[in-house]
Amino acid sequence: MFAAVFCILIFVGFFAKDKMRLFGLTSVLFLSVLCYGVDDPDLQNYKRAYDSIAAGNDYTDLGVIWLGLCKFFSSCGFDYYMYKSVIVLVSGFFILQLINHYVKNPKYASFVWVCYLIFPAVMDLVQLRFFLASSIAIWSTQFLIDKAKYGKGKFIIFMLLASAIHSSLYFYFSFLLFPFFEGKEKKFAYMVVICFVSFFFLKNHLLSVANALTNANRMDRYFENGRAIGSFGILAYIGTIIAFNFIANRMKRTVSATEANYYDFLQKAALVSSILLPLSLFDTNFFRIQRPMWLMLYIGAAILLDRGVRTINVGRQKRINCRQSIAVLAVMGFIFFVSIFNFNVIECYFIR
Repeated sequence: MFAAVFCILIFVGFFAKDKMRLFGLTSVLFLSVLCYGVDDPDLQNYKRAYDSIAAGNDYTDLGVIWLGLCKFFSSCGFDYYMYKSVIVLVSGFFILQLINHYVKNPKYASFVWVCYLIFPAVMDLVQLRFFLASSIAIWSTQFLIDKAKYGKGKFIIFMLLASAIHSSLYFYFSFLLFPFFEGKEKKFAYMVVICFVSFFFLKNHLLSVANALTNANRMDRYFENGRAIGSFGILAYIGTIIAFNFIANRMKRTVSATEANYYDFLQKAALVSSILLPLSLFDTNFFRIQRPMWLMLYIGAAILLDRGVRTINVGRQKRINCRQSIAVLAVMGFIFFVSIFNFNVIECYFIR
């Protein structure tokens, strides 16, 4: 059932010519309803924690906010499957608001949803707590990108909330450095390289830093008993970083200087995510921190499409179709980061 509706949604969203004003809402409802009862790889751990909290135990390993949410919904009579659907619904609305904020044409907003459904929607359904936290985090980036009044303060408040739900989102506080490097791309790149090298050589000392920010038992599991990505995973991740930087840079050159804020932010976010590579040598779960940036890339493409830009100059007078290229990249993301590294996710949602 999930696979059939999933494929129909992607087909309709990508090929239909009419404006689909409710496509985003339909996608959110689809994810919320059809994830109900699916026995995905993380379900038993989350369900065990939820049932323990519902029984009156203080299960704090997943954070105080998650504990409070579980207590509230269990007191309302929700079982874990209902609770999961609600969390997916709320997270989806954060994403829906971000897409609608930047993409006004429903046709191109639906294109963003198609790419998101291809990758990384299914992974978000599995890693539920991260999905909620990252949706809040990525939604809050608009305050920095738009340079809104009190934007930094608003971003910090929502990032503190997101980080309290999932500690990996502390990484996104690095985004606060971006305004200090406007027009200083080379200096920013040098800083990232220095951080990358430092992380690589000091990676064995990062556990103590991580323990100071989050649950020590979980960090011990990631750093000491994690599953490394291997050489193919490293190459795939490096390829992703290069592709994101290149495409964001080319998109930025397509728009005027006053409209380039979004793409400048996206390019810096993609570049700073390379710092995560040394951490991924401990465990593949560190890859998830980069995952919300795929949504930002899709939105960036849709902004161009909404303004009538159909192709991107990739050098030597060669141009590529923006819509098709981003869709292919989404498919590659699905193949590399879901099918290869997390095939059990494919099995539980598409095969069983």
